[in-house]
Amino acid sequence: MEWHQVCKEVERRGFAGEVPIEPDLDNGNTAFNEYMAILLQHRSTVEQLLRDALFAGSIKSFTLLPTGRLVELARHIWGSELFEKLAGGLAPVNDGADAVMGRVLILVDDLNRSFPPSETRPELEAPSEENFPPYLRFMLTAARQLGTNGNTRLPKQQIVSWLEEHWPKDLGPPSTGKLEFMATFLRHPEDQKGGHFRSDRKT
Repeated sequence: MEWHQVCKEVERRGFAGEVPIEPDLDNGNTAFNEYMAILLQHRSTVEQLLRDALFAGSIKSFTLLPTGRLVELARHIWGSELFEKLAGGLAPVNDGADAVMGRVLILVDDLNRSFPPSETRPELEAPSEENFPPYLRFMLTAARQLGTNGNTRLPKQQIVSWLEEHWPKDLGPPSTGKLEFMATFLRHPEDQKGGHFRSDRKT
């Protein structure tokens, strides 16, 4: 795949963020100039992502000489002053005694490994509760045990009593403030309004 095609593909796959949307030309030159500045920055980000991957060696690059010979490019050239020429899609190489320019080519398999399409990109695993802060783990346990789901309402004092009774020793002594705050956050915001108590929110 040629360099400009690779850039378009990385851009399309969203690794550099959303592609800037071209403005309505009726909005004048200012809007268009701003768009062009954002677009150039976006494309620069795409090129830098590819440059980093190529310099690290996770993506291999080649050049196709006018004679039809395919030559692998050394990864270190992607970190050199030759990058501007490479980003133009051409690589200066020696073909025998002659210095020639060849088209930059990227292996599709390498591209897919480093910048996988969204449909094949592995989903991030949900964080384990074991890695949550201790207070949050305790509140999640309380929510499950008390059954504070979307429709169930519990008096705040009932939640405070449960928290105090089941308070983990590794959290230290339970202060009134901690119990009150946790109980508040384990209830729905509308439950703080007071009034006649109902055990559910169904109308």
